[in-house]
Amino acid sequence: MLNPEFSSSDFMSMKSYFDKELMTSVIFAILGAVVGFASFLTNSPVLSFVIMLVVGAVSYFIVKLVAKIKQEKKWWAGNAFVVYVFVWLISWTIYYNIGLR
Repeated sequence: MLNPEFSSSDFMSMKSYFDKELMTSVIFAILGAVVGFASFLTNSPVLSFVIMLVVGAVSYFIVKLVAKIKQEKKWWAGNAFVVYVFVWLISWTIYYNIGLR
């Protein structure tokens, strides 16, 4: 049974919210994997960490402007930066342990 207080406009706003959430998560996951490989190529843990932070900060501003997402920093931290850091760390660790050189 449908809730009479839940209108179709509420559904569309929820749908666009989850579309933005999914889009940012996928973008930052792919970016984390690419930066993880680039960090592996530097062969320096400190430089790898700095690259990860710089690329993450720059991509935050680029995605925010291009996608026109107006959310607070807590939303960005949960949907973009945490995904980015974990994917970066996992991919960098895998590349580092395999030693693809």
